[in-house]
Amino acid sequence: MRRRSAAFMGGPNPTLQKKSETRTSLTPFALQLLGDNANNDNSISNNNNNYEGKSSNNDNNNNNNNNAAKKQRTFILSAGAHGEQGYRRTMEDEHVMELYLNTTGLNKQPCKFFGVFDGHGGTQCSIYIKDNIVEVLTEELNKIDVINDINDQDEQVKQALTNTFLKVDEDFLAKCKEESYTNVGSTVTTLLVVGNRAYCANCGDSRTVLSRGGTAIALSQDHKPKVPSEERRIVDAGGRVFHGRVWGVLAVSRAFGDADFKIGSDMLDEFEITASLVIADPEFQIIELGESDDFVILACDGLWDVMENDRAVQWVQEQINKQEEEHSYADLDQIARLMTKVSIEQLNSRDNVSIMIVKIE
Repeated sequence: MRRRSAAFMGGPNPTLQKKSETRTSLTPFALQLLGDNANNDNSISNNNNNYEGKSSNNDNNNNNNNNAAKKQRTFILSAGAHGEQGYRRTMEDEHVMELYLNTTGLNKQPCKFFGVFDGHGGTQCSIYIKDNIVEVLTEELNKIDVINDINDQDEQVKQALTNTFLKVDEDFLAKCKEESYTNVGSTVTTLLVVGNRAYCANCGDSRTVLSRGGTAIALSQDHKPKVPSEERRIVDAGGRVFHGRVWGVLAVSRAFGDADFKIGSDMLDEFEITASLVIADPEFQIIELGESDDFVILACDGLWDVMENDRAVQWVQEQINKQEEEHSYADLDQIARLMTKVSIEQLNSRDNVSIMIVKIE
C-alpha cells in the first residue's frame, strides 16, 4: 500500500523532537521564538488579542487582570499527518500543514493553516489544491488591513476563505478544459487559526472534529446529496439525486473540480440546467480556542466511514497519553500513521485514508 506522511511534505515535523523538560508542550520552533522566556509560563500571554479589553491599572483588580491575561494566552499548535492508499487502485488524497502563514494582513496576527483534500476520479485536483491553496489564501488574507471588531474579523476571514475556495476551483476548472480532464474532483476540509480564533471551512464529505475536554465536537457538516438542504438545492437547480448520488453518479454535493456538474459543461447545457449542481462554496464554523481544547482531527471519509467522531477522539487521546508517558512528547505523525492502519486493517475501510492531527497546548 502506498503511504504518504507529513515528513514527505518537506522538513522534519516538530513533534518528532524531544521537548524541553521544563515545558514539554512547546515545539522547537516555539522555543526558538520565546528564547529565554521559554520557561516562563507568562511569556505566552504577551501576544495580546486586539479585541480583548485592556487590563485595569487598579491594583485592587488583580483577579480581573489575571482573567484578561488568560484570555490573551497564545496557544501552541503542533501537527502530524499520514495517508494510506489502502485497498484503492490509486492514492488520490493530499494535505497541507502551514504552522506559519506568511501574511501581512489581519493586523499581523499569527496565522496557521491545515487542510486535507480527498480526491476522486484521479489525482489532478487534490494535487492542484495542495500546490495552490496556500498562496491564494495568503493573497486574500493580505487584503484584510482594517478590522473594526471581532465580528468584522470573522466576516472578512470567511469572505477571504470563500474567495480562496472559489478561485482555486475556478482555476482548476480552466485547467480541466485545457487538459481535457473529465470527472476529476476533490473534497476539501480546512482549519485556519488566526491568533486563538479557529475557522473551519469545509466543502464535501471530509470532516474536521475538535476534542474539547475529551468530547468530540464536529466543526464541519458532511455535504452529501441525500442531506435535505443539499438535495433541495440540487433539485431547485434542475438536477436529480438517485441512490444518494448526484444524477446517480457523484456521492458528494460540494467539491472542487467535477466540471461535468458545473455551469458551462456540455451535460448541464444539454439538460438546460442554469446553475451548478455541485458547488465549491464552503460552510463555516468558528470557535475561540480555550484551555479545555485538546486537538483537532482533519480526515477524509475513509476514516469517518468506519469510526465515529467520539471514538476517534477517544482513540487519539489514548495514543497521546501513552506516548507522553513513554517519551514525554507525542509523535503525531506516528499516531496518524497508526490510525490509518487501524482504519484499513482492523476496521476494513475500503477507501484511501488520510488523517491530520493538530495538537493544542
